[in-house]
Amino acid sequence: ATAWSTGFRTSNGAVGMDASGDALSTFGRQAKAAGKGTGLVTTAAVTDASPAAFYASVTDRELTGQIARQYVDGGGPDVILGGGRNAWSSGDLLGRARAAGYGYADTAAALTGAPDAKLLGLFGDEQLWEADGTPPPSLAMLTTAALDRLSTGPDGFFLFVEEEGIDEASHANDGDAMLTAMRSLDEAVGAARRFVAANPEPLLIVTGAHETGAPSLDQG
Repeated sequence: ATAWSTGFRTSNGAVGMDASGDALSTFGRQAKAAGKGTGLVTTAAVTDASPAAFYASVTDRELTGQIARQYVDGGGPDVILGGGRNAWSSGDLLGRARAAGYGYADTAAALTGAPDAKLLGLFGDEQLWEADGTPPPSLAMLTTAALDRLSTGPDGFFLFVEEEGIDEASHANDGDAMLTAMRSLDEAVGAARRFVAANPEPLLIVTGAHETGAPSLDQG
């Protein structure tokens, strides 16, 4: 993700920094500096390495508190939706987010009723597919909510969307869970494609991060 966001490869575990430990200019902050709306959507923790690489610069991906502070301090993403509520429980990070102008949602109903402004949505303590209690919004719903908010700006937007469950399930060689996560991604891509069909100017890119677990189709 750091390579995608900055154009530079880095040390394993670093986020938004080069191999020497110097902070790099991330794609999200470049988009923000150009006056565009920006958003991060994931089924993982919002401070996980992939979304973080588009906005934060830390020496270790486990420094989730630092990543959260970099989001809310000094012009972070306009929309942040996903899991990882636990990372925001220390240092009154939610209070810092509210002070920086973010609304907050923690259920699908709250997401639907949130004002069209900067929004932080945390719908599970960690990954969304592990959320207890009220089911979290689907990735397609989160994608649509982010697009609805970001597309109102006059200068365009950048939105990162991730279905982390495919990676996690493949690490565990859990074929059923992987297919469920792939269906979630397919639905989110469908939501994005419908948006592009109605608003043809945005560029939609769909890609994979890396191979894990060696899944294959039996052609026999």
